[in-house]
This record gives sequence, structure tokens and C-alpha cells, in this order.
Amino acid sequence: MKNVENNAKLIHNDKGEYPLSSGQKGLWFLHQINPLSARYNVPVTFKITNDLELTDLEKLLNVFINRHTLMHSGFYLRNGQPIRKILTKARINLDRVDVSLLSYKELCQNIKKQTESAFDLQQAPLLRASVLDGYKSSRILLLVFHHLVFDGASLKLLIDELNLIHQAINAETTDLPALAFDFHDYTEWQQQWLRSEDSQPSQQFWLQQLAGEIPRLQLPLKKNGTAQETIRGEVKKFAVSSHIREKFQQLATEHKCSEFLLWLMAYFAFLSRYTLQKDIIIGNPYMGRADSRFDKIIGFFANIAPIRCQFNQPESFLQLLNRNKDNVYNSLFHGDYPIEELISQLQLPNQKADELLFQTAFVWTQAAEINKIENNSLGLEVL
Repeated sequence: MKNVENNAKLIHNDKGEYPLSSGQKGLWFLHQINPLSARYNVPVTFKITNDLELTDLEKLLNVFINRHTLMHSGFYLRNGQPIRKILTKARINLDRVDVSLLSYKELCQNIKKQTESAFDLQQAPLLRASVLDGYKSSRILLLVFHHLVFDGASLKLLIDELNLIHQAINAETTDLPALAFDFHDYTEWQQQWLRSEDSQPSQQFWLQQLAGEIPRLQLPLKKNGTAQETIRGEVKKFAVSSHIREKFQQLATEHKCSEFLLWLMAYFAFLSRYTLQKDIIIGNPYMGRADSRFDKIIGFFANIAPIRCQFNQPESFLQLLNRNKDNVYNSLFHGDYPIEELISQLQLPNQKADELLFQTAFVWTQAAEINKIENNSLGLEVL
């Protein structure tokens, strides 16, 4: 185990300082406004399905942290600009929490409490880990990342990496494959792209899309009597019947469009019906890994495309679909243009920029794919 730990540290033993990506700059700025907020914490829970010892799991997590420079980096202010500094020492302690006597509601409250604790961005790693032991004779691994170092697409990469390290430990080998690229390679690529003529078509597309008055979604919400913003909310789950899903798939085939586009336009139509608004912007999270070289890097690449839809009256759903199809696909095509750069060019106030551009988002994911991991020797099952 010690050899694997040392090997991981030698892969990227860099003491350098690097600029942040456009997305990281935006998150860093928002954190400075409210450093005690947990709004940008990313919790991940796994069911541990084998008999892995907690001491071995802790060592495994520390190999992972020292293998990826972003995971052992702190974020500082230098000459008025935020920078990332790679630290030579970063370690995580895996806490064990006995939850054997807790009800399901109490278990959820425990997880929520751990999730809502803020991070000090200067201290690496921006990750906390604990094992909730004993709930219905099971063990749950809770990892909480700051969004600066982790996004949704990083989850499968995380599972792959932990399994790779675990297999190396079991084989008693130090042969962990080197990482061909690092997050600062992506940051450099992004800045070069933004300075080049290649980014101009995307910039012009978005400035044209968002020209004029930015519409604000006016949902008929019940007011609670306070203007204080919180990160608390509720989840409403419902399942779409297989009959409706099949109808959507058939409709997508007939009109030569993706199922994603159909559901997105249905959401636009739903919002328009409830608000009576004819000009709506929806945020669509985008993976943001424009270059395949960065597909295997864990970090914050995610971007949000502000997709705008304008309605004509009278108009059928199919007319709405066909009229907006190209616009949605063009929005996705230009989805790599950082929203933080767009906010700056539109001269929106940074602290409320995302709220001024859109107040709702549409997320389309294939969640079932996450657990399809080959050689899952760790036995981690995403909850």
C-alpha cells in the first residue's frame, strides 16, 4: 500500500500556481460573497457492498487525492486574481458514524448536516468523507466535494479511479498509469480558445440570442413572507408512464429529432402555460469537455447554456417544436462558450448573474449508466 501511495505522489508533484478556468472563477467569486454557504457542495453517496476495511478505504482515498493535482490544491488570491496552488501535502481522514439506531428520517438529517458544512478554499482537499455504519446492517460512504474540483461527469471517473487504485493495491503493484493531462492543461486550452478567432462565432451567437431585455420567469409561487435566499428546497419525484415515453420516442423518430429536444420543448410549453409568458430562458447544464483529451480528468468542467424560446400565438406543439429545433441545436453546438464570459460581456452583476439569465434549469441525464462499471472490485453502488 505504501508503494502505491508514493507512486501516486510522484505522478504530479508540482508546487506551481495556475489560473482558474472561467467556470472556477465564477464559483470562487460567489464563494467570496458568502463563504459560509454550502450552495456549491456536491454530495455523493455509495452503498459499500463488500467487506472492505475502513482503514484501507481511507488509504485508497488518499492515493486518489494525491494522484490528481486538483484534489490537492488550494485556492488563493494573488495580485487581485484568484489562483490555484498545488500543495505538496493533502490528506483526508475517513470518519465513521454509527447510525444503527437512526430512523430513515434521522439518517437523511445526518447526511444533510454533513453536506451543508462550508469549505475553506485554501485548505486541500476540498473533500470530506465519512462512512455511515449500521443502518439496516449496511454501510454508506458519503463524499462531499466542493464544486470547484468536481462535477457530475466526474462521478463515473471517480468510481473508475477508485477501482483502478484498489486493483493496484490488491495486485501489490506500483504501476498506476500516468495521467496524460491535468486540469491546468484544460484551463490553458480554454484561455487560448477564448483569445482565438475560433471562439468568435460562439460569442456572437450568444450575444445575438440574449439581445434585448432578458425575460424573468414569473412562476405563480406562494410567497413565504421573507426575501432571504436559502439553498433549501424540496424534491418532487414522479415517473412518466412507459406508454407516454413510447409516444415521445415515436414522435422523435417521426420528426427526426432527439428525445431530449421533445422533453425540453414540453417543459418550455409547460412553463409558458403556467406563466402566460411568451419569451422564456431555461438553463441547460452542459458537460463542457469540448476536447476529448480532457474526458478522463476529474474537475469542474460543467457549463450552462441559456436556451431561449419565444412563442407565437396561436401555435401547436409541433409547430413550436419545428420552429425552435434549429435554435436549440445551435445553442448546444455553442454550449462550450463559458457562461461567465457571457455574463461579463452582457454586463450583468456577477452576484446575481445566473438568476438574471434564467430561474429554472432542465437536466437530462442517463443515470442508469453510472453504475455500469467494469471490474467494480470495490463494490461501490451509487445511491
